[in-house]
Amino acid sequence: MGRGVSIRALEYRYPGGFSVSVPCLELSPGVPAALTGISGSGKSTVVECIGLLKHGSCTRFILGDSDVLAVESEAQRAHLRQGQIGFMPQSGGLVAFLTVRENLQVQIMLALKARGITQNKAPALLQQAKEVAAALGIADLLNKYPHQLSVGQRQRAVFCRAVSAQPQLLLIDEPTAALDPAKARVLFSLIAQICRDLQCCALVVTHDVRNAALFKTHYALDEAASNGEHSVFALQSAEGICPA
Repeated sequence: MGRGVSIRALEYRYPGGFSVSVPCLELSPGVPAALTGISGSGKSTVVECIGLLKHGSCTRFILGDSDVLAVESEAQRAHLRQGQIGFMPQSGGLVAFLTVRENLQVQIMLALKARGITQNKAPALLQQAKEVAAALGIADLLNKYPHQLSVGQRQRAVFCRAVSAQPQLLLIDEPTAALDPAKARVLFSLIAQICRDLQCCALVVTHDVRNAALFKTHYALDEAASNGEHSVFALQSAEGICPA
């Protein structure tokens, strides 16, 4: 999977003046991290900046083997995003008129195209995605359409789609918002397990501090450094420490 993710002095400023910042963020392959904070603090904005959906300023941004700061055009950013980043949004995430299997196939095809890799590798990635589906307990649902799935099954299918092309980085936004506590904990455990197995970096946005504790790396809203006009997210706990 290559190297991890290393970001310094990330900041995004809204037109109205409110800003959000992350002084230091380090993600390691196979070690999922949680990002927590109150509603409206800017968690999703942080994810959108890291996912190259928004333009935030920073002094360092390494994604695997790529220096994001050296990427100049929007087309290059789009290729990097499509090829190396997997998204699990808070809602949606599946093409409604495609089966789960077809959703996986499309994700793999687009990622390989963005990486400039032959589509001959697609069958192997699809087979590995099926193994992930089996681990998630949805192997028998691959020929179902999204509307035929329960909320929990749909969430697992979206996660499977996000990791199907084995991205360098997985970004997950409030994966358990629609789940009861028991199912939420199961999904968090599965996310941690699959990320370890695939050795991908992962950042999981959640308001669920209890389940966030399942991850050894935790970034949280720094209330002492934040105020009504600025949110700061800082490392709270980790297997390693952000280097200076």
